Amino acid sequence: MLRRLVIFILCIFALFAGLECLMRAKEDVFAVLADKSLLREKLIRDSSSDTEVMILGTSRLLDAVDQGLFSESVAGQTGRKIKTFNASVPGVNVEILERFVAVVSEKDEVKLVIIEASTPSLTQLPVDTSGQTVRAAEGALEVTENRFPDQLEEWLREWMSDHLAFVRKRKALQPKTLLKFFVVVTADFIDPNLWDRKGVGRNLINFKARKIPELAEDALVPEIVSPKASSFSTDHQTNDPIVGLMVRITRSLQGRGKTVVWVVPPVGGTASHIESNDERNKQYETAINLGGGQLLNYAMPALKSDYLRDPTHLNIYGRSFFSAALARDIVKLKAVEGGEGRGD
Repeated sequence: MLRRLVIFILCIFALFAGLECLMRAKEDVFAVLADKSLLREKLIRDSSSDTEVMILGTSRLLDAVDQGLFSESVAGQTGRKIKTFNASVPGVNVEILERFVAVVSEKDEVKLVIIEASTPSLTQLPVDTSGQTVRAAEGALEVTENRFPDQLEEWLREWMSDHLAFVRKRKALQPKTLLKFFVVVTADFIDPNLWDRKGVGRNLINFKARKIPELAEDALVPEIVSPKASSFSTDHQTNDPIVGLMVRITRSLQGRGKTVVWVVPPVGGTASHIESNDERNKQYETAINLGGGQLLNYAMPALKSDYLRDPTHLNIYGRSFFSAALARDIVKLKAVEGGEGRGD
């Protein structure tokens, strides 16, 4: 009986020792597994050296663009193979978007950056995982008494966190979160977006929907906004936060030699009037005139429900449809051929 107990204790110790060694060796990976935006930032940073196109946005562009189909469609039109990484992730807001842009700007191999222009991606408010803006709950924090048992518990927690990696990164050990380790190590040859989209099982088995569709000439034709001759100087300042953000991001990426194309994703129903109206379109036009780049607005008219999962997200059929349409229009802009589509 005692022998079995000793063997059991030794096995548990060996398990924890092995886990500790693994987590220390890959602490940079485990550190980001529990946070979607940090995980996506690492995937951007670690993306392969042949990644030429980077796509940044919220769950709208995540659901709207299949990076493999987009690259295949571009190759079919240009005869030149490119590699695309759709780095969009649910919950992106201004702060996260600018952080992603800073990482992308350091990657010399990336020539084209496609960025989502929408209410969630350009808002200063936090965004939830469904892409809706949320407001912080009001109310003061409750102050608790700092008793000796609490102090002892805090000391033990700090000591263990300082000395044990599996304690520091314990959130990464939840089964669902731990599976993302597989996403990180396979990101170069398996599209990591497969696991972030809703309906993973259906997406994996529905091969018929994942193909480049034939597009009619008038299929999902966007309104194109390009820079016009303007009296604005390059140092012109604006008080409009959306315009200011778009100009700042565009100029920072162009300063590193990258082509910038903003994309308003297709939506359905009343959402089309929210994302494409006189006020918003004027903001887009001003931002492009001041900052350069180009903008493709697919929000009007509203997309038919056959392609939608909900009013602001595409389903697997809509994703194939839009990936082909976006590739068609990016090629027309010559944004993947020598940077001629920069507009700067």
